[in-house]
Amino acid sequence: MKTFQIAICDDSSFDAEALSSYVLELKSQGIFPEISKYGSGPELLEEYKKGRRFHCVILDMLMVPMDGISTAKEIRSFDFYVPILIVTSTAQFALEGYQVNAWRYLVKPVDKELFLKELVAIYREESFEKPNCYVVRNETGIHRIRYSDIVYFESDLHTIRLRTMKEEYTFRGSISEIEERMAPYFFFRVHKSYVVNLGHIKTIAKSSLLMENGDSVFLSKHRSAKLYEALLNYAEHDLNK
Repeated sequence: MKTFQIAICDDSSFDAEALSSYVLELKSQGIFPEISKYGSGPELLEEYKKGRRFHCVILDMLMVPMDGISTAKEIRSFDFYVPILIVTSTAQFALEGYQVNAWRYLVKPVDKELFLKELVAIYREESFEKPNCYVVRNETGIHRIRYSDIVYFESDLHTIRLRTMKEEYTFRGSISEIEERMAPYFFFRVHKSYVVNLGHIKTIAKSSLLMENGDSVFLSKHRSAKLYEALLNYAEHDLNK
């Protein structure tokens, strides 16, 4: 059973408890949330620095010592696409939510039905019901790409290029996180900048791979032995299907 990881960051313990009680009502819709509560922006950011990630972040706007927009801007340096719901007691700063690509801006007291509707929408967009798809969020929208259609990922600093046989998608991300996430699905990091789908390798050369879409990617010398081992495991899995 997959849990819906939600962070609630609000310096009012009363408001945080109220939002938590609303979130728990998702269980009646077959959605199982795991809630982490934080009393300030810096407290939440410390979790991000330790590697913690969430499927949704709910931020109060008027917190101290760091307000919701400042906190959201820092979160974006760790996770560019996590859906952020901003809640506050005034609509005065609503337009600022667009600076951090906020999912929605809700005014306190938060309407429970609207709040739950937004959380259900976020849950669905996070593709929990489609585990064999990679979700890309970029300026053109939200895209779901089947793992089997992905040929490779390429990293250029914090920009990721995802290549299929015919299409290309770019988005912000970390190649290390992609390596960890995709390893169970027979993807392998062949170079500091490349994670490839083992099922789409056509030819292996000394320092490069030719992929089935015709692209050539770099192969690090020290990763070659591990690559052959990974290919054997993939072949065994394929035979046993």
